Amino acid sequence: MKKQENLIKELVKDEIRKKYGQQISAARDCQTLAESILESTGRQISVSTLKRFFGIIQSPFNPSKYTLNTLAIYLGFSNWTDYAVSFEKNKHKYSSLNSWEQLKKRACYLSNNSMLTIGSRIKSEQLQHRPRAFAIEKLEGFMQSSQVATAFIAPGGYGKSTLIYQCAEYFFLGPDARYPNDIAMLLDGGSLISIVNKFDQFNWLHNLLLFKPENSFSKYFREHPDEVKGHFVLIIDALNEIFYHTDKLSGFIENLLDIVSSYEEVPWFKLIITCQPDNWKILSCLARKKPAVTQQWFDVSFDELPELTINVPLLTKTEIKRTLEQKYPKQFYRQLSFHSPQLLKIIARPYFLNLFMQQEEAMPGCEIDLLHTFLSETILSEPYAAEKFKIIDSLLQHSQYGKRITPVQKDELPQSDEYKSAYRELISRNIIYEQNVPCSYLSVTTEVRFSNDILMEFMLANKWLRENQFNLNLIRKINDYYSENKLLRFNLIKFIIKIAFKERKADFLKDIFSIFEDTNPAYIRIKQTDVDSEIFNLINIELRKHPELRDYLIPHFAQSRAGQILYFESFFDMDSLVLHAGDNINYYLENKPGPEAQIYGHHLKFTQYFLTSDREKQREEYDWFKAIEKPQLLNPLTSGFYHSVRLLFEPTISKEHWTSILHQAEQFYLQESQQRYNFPIFEYLLINALNYKNNFDKIRELVQLTTERYILTKQKSNWLYQLIISFNARAMLHTGDEERATETFRQTELKSIAPNYKYYAKIRYLLVQVEFLEYARKIEEALAVLTEIKAIAQMLRFKYFYDQASEYERKLKTNSSGENSGRKRKNLKAH
Repeated sequence: MKKQENLIKELVKDEIRKKYGQQISAARDCQTLAESILESTGRQISVSTLKRFFGIIQSPFNPSKYTLNTLAIYLGFSNWTDYAVSFEKNKHKYSSLNSWEQLKKRACYLSNNSMLTIGSRIKSEQLQHRPRAFAIEKLEGFMQSSQVATAFIAPGGYGKSTLIYQCAEYFFLGPDARYPNDIAMLLDGGSLISIVNKFDQFNWLHNLLLFKPENSFSKYFREHPDEVKGHFVLIIDALNEIFYHTDKLSGFIENLLDIVSSYEEVPWFKLIITCQPDNWKILSCLARKKPAVTQQWFDVSFDELPELTINVPLLTKTEIKRTLEQKYPKQFYRQLSFHSPQLLKIIARPYFLNLFMQQEEAMPGCEIDLLHTFLSETILSEPYAAEKFKIIDSLLQHSQYGKRITPVQKDELPQSDEYKSAYRELISRNIIYEQNVPCSYLSVTTEVRFSNDILMEFMLANKWLRENQFNLNLIRKINDYYSENKLLRFNLIKFIIKIAFKERKADFLKDIFSIFEDTNPAYIRIKQTDVDSEIFNLINIELRKHPELRDYLIPHFAQSRAGQILYFESFFDMDSLVLHAGDNINYYLENKPGPEAQIYGHHLKFTQYFLTSDREKQREEYDWFKAIEKPQLLNPLTSGFYHSVRLLFEPTISKEHWTSILHQAEQFYLQESQQRYNFPIFEYLLINALNYKNNFDKIRELVQLTTERYILTKQKSNWLYQLIISFNARAMLHTGDEERATETFRQTELKSIAPNYKYYAKIRYLLVQVEFLEYARKIEEALAVLTEIKAIAQMLRFKYFYDQASEYERKLKTNSSGENSGRKRKNLKAH
């Protein structure tokens, strides 16, 4: 009994500290607390009594009944007996007065402790924010349903603990809780067992989790339904951290399922858990033996494949942007998308986004740094750093460095006792996961896989670098070794290239294109057609971030045939045309004197000056084109470059010039210079130029001829085709065919844009969209799109588009202001 009383007094101290708002460790704290007690209760306790009670003065002390009653009243109870009786050891025995409120206080005490534990573990400012929209919708539906339980299921790093913390605060525990009368008891899985074992006064919790309904607190409320004021919501976070041993965890899960069954007819009880897919697999297996239990779970899947049970989505673009804007300028997301698109895929996992937000750099933007930080905190950190590294290394070796597609058997990995804790740590951190697979003779084997392809590829790339010299032969080795695994081969090569840029390996990078050059006998050649285009786009993206390397590397690229084709022609960085790529065209022109290359290069230079609205420089390039002899002999692409420059620079289109264009288009069709099933690039270049010049009749004429001649059904997903259709819809809108124009544009969608053209394509499409929004009188939406256009144009220094958007914005605001004034005058007359 004495021990029980002491435990209750210790709990009282904790609750007073929480209400007071800080530690009570000095005389001045006791003075302020005494004033707070007097103000709250009208009863006085001396400072010296409080100092002895909190141990500031070391002396034998047995508080009087008056002191204990006063402290209990301060905490919201009628007296000390009322407070102490709620912790009776063997059964739940509340007083008949305010039982629901007393239970709520006890649950709040546990919830607050769990929230402190979760907060110290996560260390994220996101805890203070509103839950994600999908979670609010899910829990609103759950609370209104008749079902007993639900779960948030996802691998580590998906933000489950953050989510459950936010939901507990938003729905139940916060000052503006959605359900203020409900009791929510949030239990952190990592400390749950220690709470149950440490405090005898929580015997009712012990009974609940061990499923002893005869002693459960619910027995009282089932017998006194008039005292139920809302729901009792039991929330258990991180099921995987309660027990590491599968048999013990299985026993705990069975108790949870029994709880769900027993509360089927009790409308006021709810259970919410968070867990990883492998834990949910255990629960699913047990639940499928009792089909009635599965009906009591809301919005979960009992599929046998763990990956199909995940119900926490990755972060959306909007969610990532909103989080980034808490620390960085609004344009930062767009800059990140431009400079490090792969990083956006990584930080779609809340854990990585949180890690990213904690970086010290003013403007971070390298996924290599982020992955290094993550692995340093998970694998290369104590405890068990050496053992974890050995397990990972063994997993890579037994998978033949990823060459073996089948997973590794668990018994192939280190099995001695010193590795067991390290193995569990890797599982809990979601670096690896297990999967039980049925085998012959009614046996089961456990397979081990990496949980995340990006992490696995990053670790593999580093392993190749540790064991080989950093040169082009490394690329050759990787290419040969993974000849039958194309995806992994290219992803590893991309990581090697990223690391090379990060470490400024200029000598490695300057010859990177030479391994694709047929005339170079020094290296085993990789066929260009067998190379993922993302490798070449990646080089462009990395060059955007490293100006000092760019100035050194691009002159080298211009000197090799492969560099001319792969960097300057096939994968030219159009989005960076004004920023830097346009100025580097001169290297290409100096090293590739052929007529087609010269026309292509000068067309890019003209486009650069067109986008910067530099009329004088445009004329210089136009004069160069005017001097070309026999343009009718050019191929479709080069001819398109030639004619589009003339269309853009000349103030009007002469009848002679237009006739020559139509004749040229017909010849390309009849001579099959452009195959009927291929994309008509000549016509596209001309339609694009006509759209800039607002020559709507000629756009419609050329589009009609093109659709009659070419079979374009296979081109509908091509973003170039979608631009043609959007330009044609715009032409319809301006030539009196509004209804057809609106329906045509409604069916357009820009997707799968090449990374090197992403914003150059998007900004032209958005300008068309603005006109249709204005036509639909959606002025606010149109102005929002114009703001986006201006932001993109400013980032890329496309002055032409910035000026276009600004002029359109002024026009919309003026017209809108005029209409509002007219309506006001009309209303005044009416009055």
